[in-house]
Amino acid sequence: MRKKDQWFNAKLQDIDADEVEQIHKESVRTYQKLVKEFDNVNNVKSILSQWHVYITALDEWKPTVNALCNKALQPRHWSKIKEVTGMSSEQD
Repeated sequence: MRKKDQWFNAKLQDIDADEVEQIHKESVRTYQKLVKEFDNVNNVKSILSQWHVYITALDEWKPTVNALCNKALQPRHWSKIKEVTGMSSEQD
């Protein structure tokens, strides 16, 4: 969860999309193993349920992260993104 907080408070150009992808894959694998191991433990199931919400939310945002954190984006791309989204400043 610490990485999530860092990502949400970082500038887009400071986010490594490959790192986001790798951490997400590791989280999914770990989650699946823990679900199998602790399927019948109520307290753990509650925690795993919360973790699942986090993993699912990240999964939904991965395409956006990959697109906006692309190092190949040029100022003209950011101008268009700013125009379409109403962002107040480039790459923030």
